[in-house]
Amino acid sequence: EGTVLNNGGDQKKCNNPKACYLFRSPEYLTAHLKTSGFDLLSLANNHANDFGTVGRLNTQSVLDSLQINHAGSQESPYTLTKIGHLKIGFCAFAPNRGTVSIHDYDNLKKTIIYLDSLSDIVIASFHAGAEGKNHRNVTGKREFYYGEDRGNVSELARLMIDHGADVVLGHGPHVVRAVDIY
Repeated sequence: EGTVLNNGGDQKKCNNPKACYLFRSPEYLTAHLKTSGFDLLSLANNHANDFGTVGRLNTQSVLDSLQINHAGSQESPYTLTKIGHLKIGFCAFAPNRGTVSIHDYDNLKKTIIYLDSLSDIVIASFHAGAEGKNHRNVTGKREFYYGEDRGNVSELARLMIDHGADVVLGHGPHVVRAVDIY
């Protein structure tokens, strides 16, 4: 969660400085993701645009240089790759600027159907739901965090599966939530 950028970028403006964080990691640390075995990364999260387009594009450039596939940004909504003998389609969504929106259900469905037509396995990821210890339970309803519409995580997951996703990963609340076998 955050951007990969040594310095610079356009810092996001915060409406509430007491509840605002800016995440930026130096480029050299990103090599540890590769040596740790990461093949795919989601860029769809609420800190992806902390340092604006410059930070978002630099993150993607650094990951590309390490041959780490990524998805979920406006520039890179999905990726297709091979892991072993399997063709993997990976897409990611979030409710935040610079990411592929969780709220555009038509685009979400089209993306997953497209990946399903080309892949052995489709992995769909979303950054959604309210955050913190008071939000450990999945409500089955639309959730908000500091006024931001963070979607209905149950509805999103099932919509993704119904349109061809084989694995759905939800993240964002910073607490352990439900596992659903559907």
